[in-house]
Amino acid sequence: MILAEQLILYHRTSKENVESILKNGLLRNKAKSLKCIYLSKCKDTSFGDVLFEVTLNSNKYPKCYRLSDWEHIVFHDISPEDITLIYAEINKA
Repeated sequence: MILAEQLILYHRTSKENVESILKNGLLRNKAKSLKCIYLSKCKDTSFGDVLFEVTLNSNKYPKCYRLSDWEHIVFHDISPEDITLIYAEINKA
């Protein structure tokens, strides 16, 4: 899908990844399966205890592929300035 102007999506991960994502962004080479970044329209998926909001602007990220009603992927790194930490259960035992 080619982006219109701006798309807000979400990325969930484990708490161990927070510092690296805030510093370096979401990096394809850190992906465990396909070398892509999974994003969602839903905040409440069960894929991790940390939630990031990701802003994709069409001038910087022209392509985002929709896999389902809620799941999207991108095949490029996402800069830290386009990522906001929304929620993290960092202190949970």
